[in-house]
Amino acid sequence: MISRSRLDDTDFQIAMLDAKLFELRAHEEQVSSMLSEIVKKRRALEDERAQLEESKVAINRLPNELLVQIYHHILDASPPIDSDIRVDSIPLRLSHVCRRWRDVAIGTPRLWQRIILHPLDMSNCMLTRRSSMEFFARSNGQPTEVYFNSAAKGGHWTAWPATRDDQLSLARSSSLSPSATAPVEICCPTSGHVLSSFPSITVLDIHSSGAIIFETSWFLGQHYPSSFRTLEHLSLSLADCTPGDVINLHTVLLRLRQPENVPDEKTRFPLLASIHLTDIPVTAIPLCRLPSLTSLSVEFTVRFDRARHFPFDFLLVFRLARLLYCAPNVERIALLNAGPVYNVPLDRDVDSDAFWANDAAWKQGPLRFAPITLVSLLEFEYTGIEPQGLYHFLSFFPSPALRAIDVQIAEMNALGFPLTGPQTILLDVLPPGDGALSYLTIPHLHILRVEVTYSEGLRGPFLRLVFPALEHLTLVNTNLCPRTVLLHAGHPNVGHPVRVTQTLPPLLRPDSIFRDPRLPRLRTLSLTAFALEAEHAQTLLAYAPALRRLACDIVLGAGGFLSALQHGPPFVCPQLSAVELWGCDDVSVVELRAAVERRCAAAAGAAQSNTVMGRAIKPLKRVKGVPVQIPSPMTPGSAPVAKVAKVSVTGCKLILEDAARAMERWGVEVDWAAGVTAEPSA
Repeated sequence: MISRSRLDDTDFQIAMLDAKLFELRAHEEQVSSMLSEIVKKRRALEDERAQLEESKVAINRLPNELLVQIYHHILDASPPIDSDIRVDSIPLRLSHVCRRWRDVAIGTPRLWQRIILHPLDMSNCMLTRRSSMEFFARSNGQPTEVYFNSAAKGGHWTAWPATRDDQLSLARSSSLSPSATAPVEICCPTSGHVLSSFPSITVLDIHSSGAIIFETSWFLGQHYPSSFRTLEHLSLSLADCTPGDVINLHTVLLRLRQPENVPDEKTRFPLLASIHLTDIPVTAIPLCRLPSLTSLSVEFTVRFDRARHFPFDFLLVFRLARLLYCAPNVERIALLNAGPVYNVPLDRDVDSDAFWANDAAWKQGPLRFAPITLVSLLEFEYTGIEPQGLYHFLSFFPSPALRAIDVQIAEMNALGFPLTGPQTILLDVLPPGDGALSYLTIPHLHILRVEVTYSEGLRGPFLRLVFPALEHLTLVNTNLCPRTVLLHAGHPNVGHPVRVTQTLPPLLRPDSIFRDPRLPRLRTLSLTAFALEAEHAQTLLAYAPALRRLACDIVLGAGGFLSALQHGPPFVCPQLSAVELWGCDDVSVVELRAAVERRCAAAAGAAQSNTVMGRAIKPLKRVKGVPVQIPSPMTPGSAPVAKVAKVSVTGCKLILEDAARAMERWGVEVDWAAGVTAEPSA
């Protein structure tokens, strides 16, 4: 047992130790405070030193205003938003360079203008995802670009509200699709839409299922939010769709637009400059005045079956006509496998404005209607069309200012329907002129590019069109893939598939392609993947006296051009200065050098010819009603011969590099490359 005195002594010692510990803790706190202050001062000095070091770099001496301008240029030069990304990475990368760049980036609202929505944002009718909200907050009310891409399939659905008749109609439409997806009920939103969260939108790009597209179209048509008054670019695309999805969407959009088929006099989209629709019918665009629209693109990637999907109500020409009438200033149109179906006659005796001023022309499909003149149209791209499709379009929509046409002629089957793209039915409902085959003159067309898969595709499209001012002509055969065929009966390996080389189709005579083959202003001629007879080559050059550039890409018989060029004086195409050959395996270096040498030798001044290799080229008779704007190109002695200044040779087996470069001694620029060529047979 411990005595009382001993316990008192222990308590005293503990008290003494506590006093010392308290003193040490106080000293420790004092030292820690001093150390923290020292560390703070050290870090401040290090930051100041780092800033001085950074100031030695030129870009870090720029004021913030210039740095903001650099950010703007980076944003303007950036590629379009990728459909697979979830957030715009450009502002994030700029804000992670250094502290100063981050501060400037966060304070630059335009840098955060591209907002990518999440499915939760769409379903909740408001911004939900954190990144979306953060981008929206940092944009600080600036005009924004809104993107949404959903991989979810919308399936087949019915519209709201669904009457019995509508349900039956949609059921029939849904049955056109082989998809086994169960119908999904969709209703028009009654509370709000996520797009109403944005005070102003410049770009709206939606790639999603039919339900989202329907709701977006409904919101565009039923509301007049101020955010759309700044809209400049609209892109709608139907994801993972079938023909039944397109028809269903068109059906519900028709019923959605039924109360307001007549265009609204209000300008809902005063700044809208471009519309791009992919697998979306034009009925998705509300009928209203579009004074700023300059570019319209409609594309269908799904294949329609004429036997099951006829009559293609969403492709009828009057639906496109109503939209174009609302956009009088359109400058570029692209119809990519998108019809239209010309199912009604054209009435040229009716004034266009008077016709469309009648509400009945909008509410019901007209039995005939007046042409709509597109006074501002400069470029036209048209693919998947029948041979007479271009003539029909330019008859329904005269385009006096048209400068460039790019067409792709669809290959036709035995019944006269295209083998690829939407199988539309084309009725020749245009009245002929004066009892003869009517034709159209495109007075200002400078560029014509044509793609075909068979040579006969060139026979019909232009026999009713005249191009007096054509300067650049490109004819392309796109059917270069080897074919797989089954051996015929009697062969030892009958029934076995074999690979054969695709035969190049022959290029038709110029007078079998064009109504008037005389091309007096043609400066560039480019041919791809054709077999060319020597006589046709000579005739083609004789009809193009102003030709300056000749390009042949995988053309069998291109030597016919060279033979025609080397004979003279007088010479054909006296202004020719550039010859380009790609994959022309039958062209020999002897032919090429002979043509170039003769032209260079005659460059001092030789007249052009009205003969080719001694054979007279008779001028065609003047086409009735077509004015001849320049003198006949067949007059001898009208222009001196120009030297061939440049020759390009790529992948021509018979033209070796040393032999080609020998032409440089005549002052000719020679570009030679081995290349990789196909092996088509003649």
